[in-house]
Amino acid sequence: MDIEPNHSLSHYNLGLVFKDLNKKEEAVFNYLKAIEINPNHPLAHINLGIIFNSLDKKEEAANCYRKAIIIEPDNFSAHYNLGNVLKSQNKKLEAVKSYSRAIEIEPNSAAAIFNLGNVLDELNRKEEAVQAYLKVIEINPNKASYHFNLGVVLVELNKKEEAVKSYIKAIEIDPNDSDFHFNLGVVLNSLNRKEEAVKCFKRAIKIDPKDATTYYYLGNVLKSMNKKEDAVKVFLKVIEVKPNTPLAKKTLNIIKELM
Repeated sequence: MDIEPNHSLSHYNLGLVFKDLNKKEEAVFNYLKAIEINPNHPLAHINLGIIFNSLDKKEEAANCYRKAIIIEPDNFSAHYNLGNVLKSQNKKLEAVKSYSRAIEIEPNSAAAIFNLGNVLDELNRKEEAVQAYLKVIEINPNKASYHFNLGVVLVELNKKEEAVKSYIKAIEIDPNDSDFHFNLGVVLNSLNRKEEAVKCFKRAIKIDPKDATTYYYLGNVLKSMNKKEDAVKVFLKVIEVKPNTPLAKKTLNIIKELM
């Protein structure tokens, strides 16, 4: 492809083409060339960072985003992508700052608010995480993962009845995720709503019949309800699905106690 060798925009656009073609080395070459000609091109730095991140060159990616921020301090994409890289590097406090700055620039960015909530949760700042999830749900109430993650944090805060509502909402939006049914079953069981918990675990198994953990939990609920024969049948599925594992060994001991 013929381009003007000293034209920064030409190299930048060619970098975009190679990026779309998944030709990453060629994209990197052209982004670097564009930056060499025009060091103050924030999008060239950002797109170069995206390529570096996809190549697992996290520090190089972070430096690209930082350079873009120096050039254009209010660039949402630079702050947001920097937050993602910092989170992947386990630099959680720095990630919080980057996501927070991104949200200052674009207050209704669901992606930034959701990721901020996830990092706050990992930092054990649970109440702040709840507020982030509530905010993102306000922006987009039809995303199942937002309700699910809120439910997880509410359980950790021992707000189980509220968590039940969040899990149910997640299931209403996406009824085909086994994790949603499993987590709802766990919290219902902890609230002594055992019959409802059994139904949840059975729905989870219907979606994912190879999940030994769900069989194990279902077996234990049935055992606690004194439904020994049903429990044994379910526990045998644990061993069938995951033979020769610590969970299978643990389950076998429970079966022996029930026999």
